[in-house]
Amino acid sequence: MKRVNIIIDDGSKRNRHFIIPKFLIWIALPLIGIFFIVSIYSIFVRVSVEVDRQSLKKLRAENKLLKEKYKLLEDKIDSLINIIAVIEKHDIKLRVTNNIDVIDPDARELGMGGPKDKDIYTDSIKRINPANAHLLEIIDTKVEELNAKIKFEKSSFDTINQVISQKKYILDRTPSIYPCNGWLLSGFGYRIDPITRRIRMHNGVDIAGPTGTPIMASADGKIDFAGSRSGYGLSIEIDHEYGIKTFYAHLSAILVKQGQIVRRGEVIGLMGATGRTTGSHLHYEVRVNNVPVNPLLYMLNTDAVVD
Repeated sequence: MKRVNIIIDDGSKRNRHFIIPKFLIWIALPLIGIFFIVSIYSIFVRVSVEVDRQSLKKLRAENKLLKEKYKLLEDKIDSLINIIAVIEKHDIKLRVTNNIDVIDPDARELGMGGPKDKDIYTDSIKRINPANAHLLEIIDTKVEELNAKIKFEKSSFDTINQVISQKKYILDRTPSIYPCNGWLLSGFGYRIDPITRRIRMHNGVDIAGPTGTPIMASADGKIDFAGSRSGYGLSIEIDHEYGIKTFYAHLSAILVKQGQIVRRGEVIGLMGATGRTTGSHLHYEVRVNNVPVNPLLYMLNTDAVVD
């Protein structure tokens, strides 16, 4: 059969009759299939293009927001670097006031420098978006600088703190106050002994006051002796380290024990007249490396004693 008869009944008395050669049908069918495939592909391409367009639009918006975020982050890092610069100035002041060597600016920069680790992430971004990669490199460099400055300043402040702590430790153990209130009867140096009436060296100062007047430790230290000593009666000796000791004699009562740790201003005994004395007073000595020195050189609160 070389042709196809097609009859269309449209409801009228006359039907429409078409005769289509068979070879035309064989030609038309593939064309219809191709048209259908091309139409579907065209729709798919248009949908894909629209999706890509929307994605690109979204990426551009995100890229813009990222750049703005980079700028804000960079500004914050700059602000922190400025704060570190202020801290550096305080570092210098602390070193000067505490007699610590000031770090040379060149040495400070060298201390903060060093090789930078290779960043594979920035390299990857550079291949995709060079502009964003450049911003990241700037921020990364500043973060490295900030991190180095913080580490350097921490190390510097640790050194300063160690020196200050050591100085405070020494100062706390250096006699600096009158051990009691009262009247200064006799100073350091040669004098006429009130008992023998002969000239002899007086290794401390005598401060008079009512019996029972509180006697205070003039600095932090450890009680090296607490008891009765010939000629001095009830006495206390405190070891303040660094070769410094203080001695308190003629007490009416001892309120501490040997080996006890005491702090500056802590009451350790009461004034009295025990031992070789003519009346109620405190005999107070300061010794450096077992050599008596003038205690008045170690008394800063001059209002405590009346001449």
